[in-house]
Amino acid sequence: MELLEACTRVREARVRCATYPWAKYCVYTYKTADWRVFRDKPCLLYSRGTVVVEDRSGGIHVFLPFTKFFNAGETDYTLYNRLSRLEIGSVYEKLDGTLIVAWRDPVTGDLRVNTRGSLWSHPGSGDTPDPEARLVNPFARGLVRYLEENRLKDRLERILDDKWTVMFELVVPGMAASRAYNRPEEYMEAAQARGVAYLLAYRGTAGHLEEPGESEWPHQPTRLEAPGSPEELGGIVEGMGIEGVVAWYRRSPYQGPLEGIDPLVKFKSRTYLFRVTGLQSKRSILAYTLQGGVDDLAGMVDPEELEVLRRIHAEYQRLLRGIEELRRRREVLRRRGITVRGLIARGLENPERLHGEVVASAPRDYEKALSFLERLNRTVERILAKLSG
Repeated sequence: MELLEACTRVREARVRCATYPWAKYCVYTYKTADWRVFRDKPCLLYSRGTVVVEDRSGGIHVFLPFTKFFNAGETDYTLYNRLSRLEIGSVYEKLDGTLIVAWRDPVTGDLRVNTRGSLWSHPGSGDTPDPEARLVNPFARGLVRYLEENRLKDRLERILDDKWTVMFELVVPGMAASRAYNRPEEYMEAAQARGVAYLLAYRGTAGHLEEPGESEWPHQPTRLEAPGSPEELGGIVEGMGIEGVVAWYRRSPYQGPLEGIDPLVKFKSRTYLFRVTGLQSKRSILAYTLQGGVDDLAGMVDPEELEVLRRIHAEYQRLLRGIEELRRRREVLRRRGITVRGLIARGLENPERLHGEVVASAPRDYEKALSFLERLNRTVERILAKLSG
């Protein structure tokens, strides 16, 4: 819990909360893609959709899904020559969907679900939870619909009698989540209407990550035979036409500040990323970076360009925070007669469309795109300074 509390003071983390008469719920999410930041600020490793519940008596309950884990070759600990010394236990296909975490409410006893950045009562975008704690999150709705249609709610309830958290991937048939960066509303609607929940893993009551048993759930990721080396596994992934795989190691490859996170490593397919997700132009790579960061691009684009993309992602997060602050102070803006124009004004009016506005307006050259975002942030800062003056 101390690590998560530290995240409230880290700008790379986001904490979204909902307070009800019976308890307060907060979900912690990281906003960085650079593994070195995780190494320096370990609280972020546990901020991947973790929920903290504070009941009326002051009791604290923590619900941890997966910790952050990394790509092969992305960190000093997941270099191929290091991984070759360790034994892989299991290998599962990495599905191209949305992570959903299920847990039992410690106060009400209800089944609760959340995504990485939103509680069941948060909408798909924005920060305001439903005041009556109804099911609003579109991906949560998709999971509950799947459970009801397949008569699986009771089975999940029984699993939660023995487990701390249960992790699913909500997959939309025919629609890859990695392509949803340019049509998020359409993807959310599809997830609600026809998402399929694949059982990924449990976290047991002792805190350890556990694999689900075979045939324990109607939909589970395909399990592959574990190869003898990480190089061989990387080659298999490229030839399968899938997003990638997740390797469960018998002994954790992570050490030092990363020690203690789940012993998992992603092997991503370059072919899938660039062909299936459409990342074949600078515009599409820029759109992908703004939406989700650059961790999946590591080793796939030029290192100098990757560093610029990291800075672009950071500037865009800064822009989101600035426009969010302006939205909170819109009444003061009107009262003082301060005019906001252009892209910033459109972002204030319709924050859901800000991503598309930035992608459409930013230069295709990455350095120029970075300068474009820096100028926008300077404008936002000047407006905020006027409000504070």
